[in-house]
Amino acid sequence: DTWLLQTGYKVSSKTQWYSNWNTQLYTSFVEHSMGNQLRPTSANMLMYTDAATQTTGGRTEFTVQRKKTVLYFGADGKFETVDGNRTRKMITGAMAGKVFIDTVWQNSSNTRGGLFADLHQQLGLYKLSVAGRLDVVYAKADNLSAKFKTQYSDATATDINPSISAGISRQFSNNWYAGLWIGRGMRSAGITERFINSLT
Repeated sequence: DTWLLQTGYKVSSKTQWYSNWNTQLYTSFVEHSMGNQLRPTSANMLMYTDAATQTTGGRTEFTVQRKKTVLYFGADGKFETVDGNRTRKMITGAMAGKVFIDTVWQNSSNTRGGLFADLHQQLGLYKLSVAGRLDVVYAKADNLSAKFKTQYSDATATDINPSISAGISRQFSNNWYAGLWIGRGMRSAGITERFINSLT
């Protein structure tokens, strides 16, 4: 069961200090279930996992264009949350009839906010490109299982991720283009990488 909502607003101007201003907002809600309920009854365990996810985010970007320079800069953000349990019902064996509930997603969330800029400067026959961004990421889980706590004592994390790149390029002809870039990027683990429990 999925709901998706998105809206955007774009301004193009020849009289303002910017050439374009583009803003987008979005959100999604997904209820998802996976399991073996439709498999043959020969299975010795009935098992299904539910997940309820929400993703909300947005981005705003300005474009400043001059004769030999183009600058893009702005900010973006994203909030993700997911919760759900796995239910295991024993069908055969000594534990037939027993039901176990595992905390899979542990009511976890991931919040990211970022600033970015990208500059392109024409230098004669060459084009210089410099880009950078800074992200702050905060992750937490509000319902840690006891088993998870024995391995990972901290249910929260805050990361600061700077990334930068630079390059120079040249268009030699309609068929030949060459460039050299160098950069360093950082990212943080997603919800699945951080907090998934009882699933591989």
